[in-house]
Amino acid sequence: MPMAPTDRRRCAPNSRSARKDTVIRFRTWTSALLLLAATATTAQTPGASSLRQEMEAARRAGIPVTLREMQGALPPPERNAAVYYLRVGDILQRRRRSAPDFATISAGDLPGATRGERLRQALLRNADVRDLIHQALKCDRCVFPIGLDAGAANEARQYTPLRTAALWLRAEGFDLWARGERAEAVARVRDAFAVARHAAEARTMGGFLVACSIDALAFEAMDRMLLSKSADAAVTQAVSNAVRTGYSDPAAAECIAGDGAQQLLWAARLKREGPKAFPQLLRNVAMDSAASLTRGWKAPRNWGGFLDSAVAYSLRTTRRGMAAVRLPYPQAAREVDRLAAEVRARLARRDPSVLLAAASWSATRLPVQSVARVRARRSLTEALAAIVAWRLRRGAWPPTLSDATAHPPLDPFDLRPMRYARRKDGFALWSVGPSGRFDGARLRGTAPVGEVGLRHPASGR
Repeated sequence: MPMAPTDRRRCAPNSRSARKDTVIRFRTWTSALLLLAATATTAQTPGASSLRQEMEAARRAGIPVTLREMQGALPPPERNAAVYYLRVGDILQRRRRSAPDFATISAGDLPGATRGERLRQALLRNADVRDLIHQALKCDRCVFPIGLDAGAANEARQYTPLRTAALWLRAEGFDLWARGERAEAVARVRDAFAVARHAAEARTMGGFLVACSIDALAFEAMDRMLLSKSADAAVTQAVSNAVRTGYSDPAAAECIAGDGAQQLLWAARLKREGPKAFPQLLRNVAMDSAASLTRGWKAPRNWGGFLDSAVAYSLRTTRRGMAAVRLPYPQAAREVDRLAAEVRARLARRDPSVLLAAASWSATRLPVQSVARVRARRSLTEALAAIVAWRLRRGAWPPTLSDATAHPPLDPFDLRPMRYARRKDGFALWSVGPSGRFDGARLRGTAPVGEVGLRHPASGR
């Protein structure tokens, strides 16, 4: 799998030994990547010429091809939100007594009087976490230093505090709401959009997916506020403004580019380890593709030529994935489907040059579906604000979405207005989803996992 690790020691600006260790390892891996490129320049292998061309094309497309380009310049610690997020993670890992508090903070419903007081006390008992999160929000950059060892544990250390920060801001918003500070509550939830942008700055598929989930969390919290009996015209306006000024699409193409760059690190490690690493590569492919297509493979005899061809094809699929995700969803889905079919066909022909690409995200619909889904969440919240504003003015739900707003928000999945159905006791609002056939008119409450929609009020079963 593409690597997206972190090395916490590099976030400790006062640790001289950590800096020295990082410099040594950075130079080691930079040398490995340069060796990978130099091999393509000098080796007389079938994949060398193709790799040279693909490395040049990758640079033109904005894909970093050296470790220095991948990392970029680390901002000063006081301007780097990653420093504060990692401290949040360290505190929560040590402080087991906070587990009940964070169970309260993580609850997704607007609190009543009793739970509202429990929520307030939980926030107060963890004031140091609050201070770190708000310090992170003041930072204009969020750069997690690139670690040099793969591992899901390192990814978790990086992304778990970001999710925690988003849940915390939602909880603060709910606390403000319970105290009657409605506009301030919406503004606090809006801050979660900044956390999502921090997650996406990692430029990995993991960071992109975390950003999408945080954006969705913020939209859902605003939906709950809009549908609360306490919502008024000021709330609908505050939500509309927060969505318009606070949200921006996660940088899907840049994150795909980052994953392509991570594959260069992985290829450098494979070159160093030699054919003994081949079984692990196959296991990674089997995880993301049909396991039956990887049975019986043996390590290629020309290991260097194999890696040259594999890296060249991987970079090519990365560029195609970047181009696809910039298209409207219907075209983007067709493009990635074609790419996935090509990868599977090459696997079926036992073409080893496809193996790196087959173990990546770039040949699946996940990126284009994820960005379309979060755009649909935005459209739903925008439409909901208009619907609630109409009801506050007229005393009833609008007959159609066009009655509530002259410019109904579009459903990114088919580029038509979001679907709306007036019901005897309320309404249903939904997106047609990735299949193009989701029927939200039959919803009983919120939409099932993978779909976007709601019914208000929720009907009984």
